[in-house]
Amino acid sequence: MRQSASSVMRMRVQSERSRTTLVTPRHSRLPRLTVTPPQTTRGSRTSRMRRRIIVCSLRPMRRRTTTTCASTATRRRSCRSKRCWCPDNTRPARLSGCATLLGMLTDFHTHIWPDALASAAIGALSAQGGIPALYDGTVAGLRSAMKRAGIERSVVQPVATKPGQVRAINDWAATLMSDDVVPFGAMHPDLEDPVAELERMHALGLRGFKMHPEYQSFSPDDHKLSPMLDAATELGMIFFSHAGADIGPQTLSGTPDVFARVIDRHPDLTIVLAHLGGFRQWHDVPEHLVGRDVYLDTAFTLGHLPDEEFVAIVRAHGADRVLFGSDGPWTDAAAEIAHIRSMGFTDAELDAILGGTAEKLLAR
Repeated sequence: MRQSASSVMRMRVQSERSRTTLVTPRHSRLPRLTVTPPQTTRGSRTSRMRRRIIVCSLRPMRRRTTTTCASTATRRRSCRSKRCWCPDNTRPARLSGCATLLGMLTDFHTHIWPDALASAAIGALSAQGGIPALYDGTVAGLRSAMKRAGIERSVVQPVATKPGQVRAINDWAATLMSDDVVPFGAMHPDLEDPVAELERMHALGLRGFKMHPEYQSFSPDDHKLSPMLDAATELGMIFFSHAGADIGPQTLSGTPDVFARVIDRHPDLTIVLAHLGGFRQWHDVPEHLVGRDVYLDTAFTLGHLPDEEFVAIVRAHGADRVLFGSDGPWTDAAAEIAHIRSMGFTDAELDAILGGTAEKLLAR
């Protein structure tokens, strides 16, 4: 039985392709491979049908994307080009236990002190809270902890327990600025001219400031704070605050309902609340904070809040308004990251929590 010319041609093309071996690069530095069928007579139908097959090289095409493994803290690059074709007609498979991050893996809640004061500060706070520190509280100790956890950037949140400490803390914080350490400033409710100090902090390059209602004995909705918070809004600075109870001071001023009033009064202020909106006050977070224009960090919640409640709050509020924070040196950042990755969040949610949200917030 005679075969048509088109059938014969298809068989030839298939035969030629079957002899072509596709080799996927083993690591990111290999060049892309271009595989074409053997050259045929000029003008033949086979030559016109020749296809250029691009095999994914695991090399960044437009924007760098990193993959950090929770268990090994190693970073890999992946290709984000939609034009990239892999032999199985899919995007590159993820490594087991890993997640691709669109932004830098960022810890938004860390604490360090000047080298000369770190030992005394760590000792006093560990004794007060009954929790040992996992590194020495210096910037070098922070960087070592970051390296172990695969963290690329940490935001330092200093606390001034007295008004007279504010200026010195802010001067020191400004010296920490680098690609991997982003210092916030400190503010105290009893500072004589907080607006002037905010303007000075802004001139120093500090992106935000932290306050602590329990250590500083104030209520966040106190009207005397309004000029300071209005100035922060005008300057585009981030107001970061402890929220909820504390393992040290046995007072309770920064509750979810109080912060809800702050949000009402200052709708354009960028607010970040630690401890998912209120340490040991999570039962009130859905009513007063979820869905509001406020960011929540994850610091010191894992192990204190049941996983299912943690996931419910994050998803109800939106992962794009949640920031990973370790509260270091009081927790193991690597273990915290691994815990979050084990909770069943989608890749997009993990992207936001572990770096994407921080990337957008700090870029404002």
